[in-house]
Amino acid sequence: MKCIKCSAESPTSSKFCDYCGSTLVESTPTASTSKPSISATVDTVATSADKLSSFVSSALRIKSLSVNSFRWLPFLFNVPYLAGKGNTKEAIHTALVLLAGSALAAGLAIIGFYNLIHLIMLATFVFQLYYCYLIATRIDCLIRQDAPFNWGVSIAYLFGYAIVASILNSIITYHIGHIW
Repeated sequence: MKCIKCSAESPTSSKFCDYCGSTLVESTPTASTSKPSISATVDTVATSADKLSSFVSSALRIKSLSVNSFRWLPFLFNVPYLAGKGNTKEAIHTALVLLAGSALAAGLAIIGFYNLIHLIMLATFVFQLYYCYLIATRIDCLIRQDAPFNWGVSIAYLFGYAIVASILNSIITYHIGHIW
């Protein structure tokens, strides 16, 4: 079967794509028309809504994958590990999910809601640990096992993620430091 998200080939017995982890659906032939239809517009709106809700449903999607043994390397370095094994789309998505709480806390620091920052950061830390655990126990479903490890891409993603995380944490520290 061919994945509709990443176009990778998977065995017909698989429920999930071996490369990106998305649910596989058997395709049915459809008739193509030359003029745009209402259903195409609805599909476009639905696609936009899916992108907005992807951050909320990401942990649930990864949780639904089959559980493998726990691996420390994907737990500690999930973003560069995913990128190094060729799944850059999942690496970017994971980085955005893991940085979302810090971005929210930085935004709260900038506008002055200092009382909520500590609660948001604690909740973010707990969620990040849980999300990293999900990736570490389901990594076999998120990467291609036969893919060689690309150290250059992995290191680039590691530095990119570290720079963005440092900037967000610097904003939080700067604004909290001014009130104490």
